[in-house]
Amino acid sequence: MKNVFGILLVVFTTLLASCSKEDAVEPVPEAEPEIEEVTAEFDASVAEIEAGKSVSFTDHSTGKPTAWQWKFEGGEPATSTKQHPEVIYDTPGVYNVELTVSNGESESTQTKSELITVEAVAEEEIVAAFTMDQEEDSVVVGESVQFTDTSTGNPTSWEWSFEGGNPASSDEQNPKVTYDAPGVYSVNLSVSNESTNDVYFTSTLVTVVEGKDSSDFTLAGQWVLEDNSTGVLTGSIVEYDPETNEGTLVHIEMNTHCFELGDISWIDVEATEDGFTLKEMYRNCITHLYAESTIEIVNDNKILMKGEFQGEAFSRTWVRYESEATYELDTYLEGTWEDVSEEKVFAGIEVKADLTTGQGLVVGAGENSLCWQVDDLAWDEIQPAVSGNGYWVSGLVKDCVSEERVTYYIRISDENNFHYEDELGDKVAEFKRVKE
Repeated sequence: MKNVFGILLVVFTTLLASCSKEDAVEPVPEAEPEIEEVTAEFDASVAEIEAGKSVSFTDHSTGKPTAWQWKFEGGEPATSTKQHPEVIYDTPGVYNVELTVSNGESESTQTKSELITVEAVAEEEIVAAFTMDQEEDSVVVGESVQFTDTSTGNPTSWEWSFEGGNPASSDEQNPKVTYDAPGVYSVNLSVSNESTNDVYFTSTLVTVVEGKDSSDFTLAGQWVLEDNSTGVLTGSIVEYDPETNEGTLVHIEMNTHCFELGDISWIDVEATEDGFTLKEMYRNCITHLYAESTIEIVNDNKILMKGEFQGEAFSRTWVRYESEATYELDTYLEGTWEDVSEEKVFAGIEVKADLTTGQGLVVGAGENSLCWQVDDLAWDEIQPAVSGNGYWVSGLVKDCVSEERVTYYIRISDENNFHYEDELGDKVAEFKRVKE
């Protein structure tokens, strides 16, 4: 029995071991990662440029590249390992671009033939021009004049000639010249550059005058603003009266700052060794401000004003204003004047001026639309202008309901005609002398 039991135990153990081997799971080896092939692809920001400009290149390759090798025919740089490079082309021509990408397992190249076209930069036409730091008609003997070349087209050569000047010629770009004697002299400039055989020429005339002795100069009279750095009152006229030591606006060509006729434009005028100092009015429609200024005498009929206002420097050129004829203001306005304005607001009105009283009465009402009546005081406070070119007059404006007075400037046209100017310098009404 013992043998039988032993045999059975051996058989059972063997079967059990066999089953354990059959149930065991063999390990599965890991799959190799799949390699994605790269494909090179790119584009350019522009295809046509001027020499000296740049092109941006953008990589659009697929397959997850990890390295880039660019070749730029005619470009700077000629090669690059950046993914998105930028290249400058300095030389005109048509150029290829090549990109090779790789990821360690695969590689791809794309070449785009004649992708970039570089055009030559069009040369700017040479035009000779220059400026000078003094007025052309008032260069003072013995003072130096700075000439500045402003020619266009990139000239590289300059030939100046200065009639009456010292030096008489120069090949500098911006020479300085002195004139030793009064006269009218020509200034000539010829320019050229290395890319052309043509020579371009310009010239001007310079008037040289003796230095001005300010001791015999008078500021009295009317001055028109010829050049205005602010553009506010260009063309307007200031009348300076030595007795009041003030300059008054008597004509306004431009008006963007609420200036009015009769405004005091210059105050605190003081003579100096070579000119004057003064304060010049600025107006911003709310307040009146004054800028400290100096006046340099250029000649009898021209002055240069320089100053600073709220931290900004300015310079202005004034020239003496004189009417074509001088009228005797003690008698000119005396008599009867008819309004002949086209608008007919004052149609037919006649005003008789009496300069002994400084007033003008309505002597003929005509068919006006403003309720004017005979014996209305049309003008009062008639004041002759200092320089003999006209009058200040306070005039009645009547609208059938209210009466108010406005100040006009009477500007004389000829012996028998004058017109009003309002605060903007515009012509308001025209009058013609009535023969008596």
